[in-house]
Amino acid sequence: MCHRTQRQEKLQSARTTLLGSSGFHSSDVRLPRLTDLDQSPLALDALYTPHLELLDLDTSFPLKGRIAYLPKSTFVHANCPIMTLRWSRGEATDRAVILLVKEGRIELECAEPLLFRSPGVHFVPSGSAPVVVSVVEPRTELVFISVPNTCVQSSVPEYKEAVLTVTDPVSCTLLAPMYAFIAGTCALSVDDVSDASPLISASREVIRATLDLIMNTGRADSRSLYGEAMRMILAEYTDPSFGVNQLASALNVSTRTMQASFRAERATVSGALREVRAAAASELKRRNPRLTRAQLAQGAGFGSVDALDRAMRLLHPGMPS
Repeated sequence: MCHRTQRQEKLQSARTTLLGSSGFHSSDVRLPRLTDLDQSPLALDALYTPHLELLDLDTSFPLKGRIAYLPKSTFVHANCPIMTLRWSRGEATDRAVILLVKEGRIELECAEPLLFRSPGVHFVPSGSAPVVVSVVEPRTELVFISVPNTCVQSSVPEYKEAVLTVTDPVSCTLLAPMYAFIAGTCALSVDDVSDASPLISASREVIRATLDLIMNTGRADSRSLYGEAMRMILAEYTDPSFGVNQLASALNVSTRTMQASFRAERATVSGALREVRAAAASELKRRNPRLTRAQLAQGAGFGSVDALDRAMRLLHPGMPS
C-alpha cells in the first residue's frame, strides 16, 4: 500500500472517530505565530492537507477561523492576515479545494492549471504540483471547501475543460447564499447538532450548486428536483413565509411531489429549511453577539423566537429552552 493511501486511510479513520455518532464536528483555529501551524496537527488533519507550510505571517493580526467537519467534506470560515502558505501536496492528492473570498484578496500560484473568476473565486483541482496561497490584503475573509475529487467528477465531469476555459466574472449575488450557508455551518457548535443527516444532505447540494456556478455549466435547471429546491431554499430562507407550499409552487410541482423528492434524499423540506436557518442564525450570532433572540430569528428567516428555539432544540435535544 502506498504512503499516500495509508495517509488517506489514517485521516479518514481519524475523521470518522472525530465525527462520532452525530456525523458533525467543529472547532476553532487560531494561529498568532509563524510556528503554530507545525504545532497544530489537528488543523492539518482537519483540512485533509498534511503538507502545509506557513512561509510568512503578519503577526499584527492573528489567523482566526472555524472548521466544520462532515463525513466527506470540510468547510472553513477564516479571517486572515497578510500571509503566505505553501501546500506541497506530495504525491497526487485526491482532494479538490474551492476558495470564495468575501473581503480582501488572495493570489494562488501553481504549475498546474487553476480556475480563477473575479471578484474572488478560486478552484484548485486535485493534482501533485505545489500550490502557493498568498493573502495580499489584511483581514481577508474567505471560506474554504475541501471535497474528494470524486465529488467534483460526479458534479461536473468536464471540470478539467472548465478550469482551462472559464474566465469571466461570477455574480456575487449568486454566490452569497452558498457563502452564507458555509459560514453558518462553520459557526455551529457540536452541541447544536445531534443528528447531522439533514445538514449533510444540504451541504452536499450546496457543494454541487457551488461547483455548477463556478464552472459555469449552466446546468442549474437540469439537476434533480431536490437540487433545484435546495438552491431555492438557499436563496429564499430569510423569508419566514417561505415553506413547502411556496417551494412547490415556485418549481411548478405538487407538494406531494416535492416532499417525495426530499424523502428520496432521506430529508424533508421543513428539515432542510430548519438546518439552513439554524446555520444562518449561528453565523449572525457569531458576527453580532449583542443581537437579541428576536433579531436572530428575524434575520435567519424564523417566524418567531419560539420557532428559532424549536429548531435549535431539534438539532440538539438536550439544549435548554
